[in-house]
Amino acid sequence: MRSLSQETASTPTRSAASHVRRSSTRPLSVRLGLQGFLCPLLLLVFSQLVGCVSPLLAAERAVHLERVKREELRHLRVEPQDQAKSSPSPLSMDLALDIEAALSTSGSNEPELVADRRNIPATSQKLAPSKLSSARNVQLGLLFGSRFTQSVTRMAIGPLLVSIAEEMGCEPHERGALLSAYSLGYLLTQIGGGKLAESLGSDRVLLLSTVAGAICTALSGNARSVRALWWAQVLLGASQGPLFPVSMAHLSKWLPPEERSSASTALDTGITAGSLVALPCSGALASLLGWRSTFKLYAALSAAFAVAWALLAAPSPNKCAYISEAERAYLAQALTQHTGTSKGKLPLKRLSISKMLSLPAIWAIFCSHMAFNFGVYFLTSWGPTYYKDSLGVRPEDASFAFFLPPALNFATKLLLNKPLERYMRASRHMTTLQCRRAFTVLGFGGSGLAMLLVIPAQSIFGAGGSTACWALTSAFAALHPAGFKANYMDIARTSSGVVSGLGNTFASLSSYVGPLLVAWLLRAFPSWLPVFATIASVNLAAATVFASFSTTTPVD
Repeated sequence: MRSLSQETASTPTRSAASHVRRSSTRPLSVRLGLQGFLCPLLLLVFSQLVGCVSPLLAAERAVHLERVKREELRHLRVEPQDQAKSSPSPLSMDLALDIEAALSTSGSNEPELVADRRNIPATSQKLAPSKLSSARNVQLGLLFGSRFTQSVTRMAIGPLLVSIAEEMGCEPHERGALLSAYSLGYLLTQIGGGKLAESLGSDRVLLLSTVAGAICTALSGNARSVRALWWAQVLLGASQGPLFPVSMAHLSKWLPPEERSSASTALDTGITAGSLVALPCSGALASLLGWRSTFKLYAALSAAFAVAWALLAAPSPNKCAYISEAERAYLAQALTQHTGTSKGKLPLKRLSISKMLSLPAIWAIFCSHMAFNFGVYFLTSWGPTYYKDSLGVRPEDASFAFFLPPALNFATKLLLNKPLERYMRASRHMTTLQCRRAFTVLGFGGSGLAMLLVIPAQSIFGAGGSTACWALTSAFAALHPAGFKANYMDIARTSSGVVSGLGNTFASLSSYVGPLLVAWLLRAFPSWLPVFATIASVNLAAATVFASFSTTTPVD
């Protein structure tokens, strides 16, 4: 087996290197570039990030203190007995809810201020328990773990592909097929997973998906041929296909509307955290343990998470054993108001799939999601191949280069998204729709520009320059959880699982076609520039569509 690897590595026709320019001193320049250029760059980027975030955090803190002061004054004016006497009638409450819906459509996202305008006691604000000790945060943490384990098992194929190709002698088109196999299975179970969650319960469906994913990851480690590995990756994608729509359906039953944008960012942070493990560590683990044992290690990680989910997950607040009564009452009131099923109102009707597909606002999200997957999964799937073929460095020698993009992505989500949204709302008086569009357009525009700069930066600064652009692309992509991804929960109140399932189906189709398109471009052109230009063009088109047709008005 070792002789086969050596023979494959020494044969130039076995790799995409014949289509890409190489440098005679790549390994040494890469190491010097990564250490001498990227470390100061990383410090500079983080210092600038902190400098930008600090005034936003101060502004957010001032707004928070002002709200606390206003709330305390209201509590002094309104005693509990007075609240009971002034409790509105069902008819006035329905009218108040209609007013609140109109205000929220026009961009008001301050529930306590809305309550002030309507003279309705903000009881839901008093009932809300501490978020740090709440049961809904436990559910959010579990979904974070689900995204983390899914990301690790999904993205492992990229760094491991170099070792797999050396052992099995994969041609470029076979590499593209292996990288797209997961997405082929993933897109087949999206809609069915969303519908299954609505009938069986999101907790059961997610548990079954996690267990099946652990089994398929172990099967990937036991594959003895390219075809067997391809099928194992297809089955892995099919088993994990329901996870995205199921998590959206799960959140819609646990979180009030004002917490969903932050929750969407938190879930996406789980994907980034998984990237921080899979991308820089998989190559090193493969060199120590072998790529087969690396797959099996990740399978054990998924199995361990399945145990945690089985013990702590609950499909709704009413079926949670450890939720407090205060939090249960708070969520019952907040979620009832959002879905419009309060006393005196009829439940909302679910939209059919054909009706959903006829709405431009739905397609604005779908197009954005497809463009996002095309760009992001190019970074994670083809990145190791780009470093080996274009820069002459193996994955285990570029751990820092693979660590930097998800690290910057993680920092953006953690430090920038929420303060920036608060700043937009409080200081710039932007509506929810304007915020969603701003995050989406900035995310696609910045990512596309950074992609176009990869080749020029490489020619000037070497490996460090291309890695910096790679990292900036990932950082701008981190803005999307507060953009089009949060818009999934804005426009669907009763069909969030089906809508997100449809969207992720189209996005997974893009993830499947993307690696095949990249493989064709690399065979047709002697440079990576057409690949980067294609990604930038798709980003520009998605930003234009979302800015033109998106809405925050519920469609159901």
